[in-house]
Amino acid sequence: MKRAFALTVLVLSFAVLTFARQVVVREPNGTEHWKKGDIHEIKWGCTQCTGTAELHLVRVPQTMSLAGKTATRAESQTLYQTLGMIKASIPINPNTLFYSYSWRVGDYIGGSAAVGSGYKVLVKIVTASTTISDISDTDFVIGAPPTVDTFAINDGLAVTDQRRVTLNYTFSGFPVPGSYRVRCTPRPGILGMWTPMPNGSYPTYELPQEPGVYTIELWLANDLGSSPSKTDTIRYGVEPPAPTMDYTVNAATLTCGKFPDMNPAWYSCRCTAYTPLAPSSNNCYCTSTGSVIIKTDWMVIGAKVEYEFFGGRQLNPGWSFVSINYSDSACQAETGGGSAILTMPQVGSQNILFKIRLWTVGGIRLGHCEFRINNLVIRGPADRPVSEAFK
Repeated sequence: MKRAFALTVLVLSFAVLTFARQVVVREPNGTEHWKKGDIHEIKWGCTQCTGTAELHLVRVPQTMSLAGKTATRAESQTLYQTLGMIKASIPINPNTLFYSYSWRVGDYIGGSAAVGSGYKVLVKIVTASTTISDISDTDFVIGAPPTVDTFAINDGLAVTDQRRVTLNYTFSGFPVPGSYRVRCTPRPGILGMWTPMPNGSYPTYELPQEPGVYTIELWLANDLGSSPSKTDTIRYGVEPPAPTMDYTVNAATLTCGKFPDMNPAWYSCRCTAYTPLAPSSNNCYCTSTGSVIIKTDWMVIGAKVEYEFFGGRQLNPGWSFVSINYSDSACQAETGGGSAILTMPQVGSQNILFKIRLWTVGGIRLGHCEFRINNLVIRGPADRPVSEAFK
């Protein structure tokens, strides 16, 4: 039914005299790639028309056939599935030749089309006595920029001894991505140019010549836009880091001198400041269960005592602080009030200086306040004894 249709005043004037009423879809008329959600104009022309117009979104199958043979051009105009009405009851004036409707691509009454190909627009002119219609000459695309759903270098392998790696990915969106770009960090660290996508295979990338751990960032693009990026990391020609583990050390093991190769002057618990009364000499002691007790006994109001635990020495390279297990419940529960605070290094630090400050609040004379240190957790090589952690 479709034909070249130059809707000029001269031609239409001639058509009035020689043809019956006629409607012709002008856009989309085939080959368009329209992004889903964008606003585009559906355009059509009509000669000698009255009544109202209806716009319908339809879809044709990928391969059209009829009774086992390829459909003819005339047959293909009727082999479609109506998805839904885009707009109804658009007034038609016999004195108006050209019409348009601003369409949010993909939307129809009660639904929205999936991205893909094979779409056409059907225009119907409805009068009291008859209906005339026309449909896009060929199908158009309702598309979307790609999204990188998954990305894995060399199918997700962590290590490679080859510079050339394969960029495996899955994506959503339509049409199929036609180009890609990458950025490799830390070297060379610059964003690559858009490169045509290889046909039937994944793209490849040459890692820098220097061995190292590299992160590759991937973008995909089609003619409707580009994707947000995804990243993956691979180690090239570098030995993996030595495995580590966490070691739990009883506090008393360190403070009570169970490592004879270490200087007891630093690993013992000692009082470093007090006000106004000096604590008893036995206020810091070990228990049979491996804990260290720091104790204040009958402190007057406002008394403060500070202890240094582990002496502020450094762990050897490759070892670091993780956490300490302690309790100050005896302080918090004391009638009249007592309190304690522990300052400690950051996780990952080689410094193991701890300072415990205890003080009293409330009445004039108070019972004791205990701060119980149970164990220390440090991280180091999985194949070395924990005694090597301490200088």
